[in-house]
Amino acid sequence: MKNTIVIDATKNCICDLVSTVDNGENRFFIEIRADTSLNPRLEIESEQIQITGSPFVCEIGTAYYVGTGSLQFRIVDDNHAGDYFQITKIAKVDGNLFLSQKSNFNYELIQVIAENKTGVPIATVVSLGVVKGGANVGIKSDGTLWTEEHATESITNLELDEICK
Repeated sequence: MKNTIVIDATKNCICDLVSTVDNGENRFFIEIRADTSLNPRLEIESEQIQITGSPFVCEIGTAYYVGTGSLQFRIVDDNHAGDYFQITKIAKVDGNLFLSQKSNFNYELIQVIAENKTGVPIATVVSLGVVKGGANVGIKSDGTLWTEEHATESITNLELDEICK
């Protein structure tokens, strides 16, 4: 997947777009729109990268997002220091990477193993695929689902949201 965060540094560093393109690559980019007359820089970890054009595209290498904790970066210029963006790191690259936006400044990389041993895609929160039954859910011979009944008298929307995470 080619993952891109598009940031508009002329509008208080808001994220304009998160793009994920299934192109056979596993790459991550930051695209920045900035006023180059203000000497803008991308601060990523302990490195400063001069933003020389608008839009400015910077590929983020795996050394930045593989590991523990989170990757932090921000855009600064002569007049303003932006808030830090944070991306939850992954332990290792072992599948397709999807960039998921949690809020304007918080993201996480999600890995999706493309296929199981049979070659059939597995369903995830971001891609279609097959679902396998579990301890209380199964599939009948006609293809319909069955569940073991557990009595639930009522459930609130908050409880349902928590279950569906």
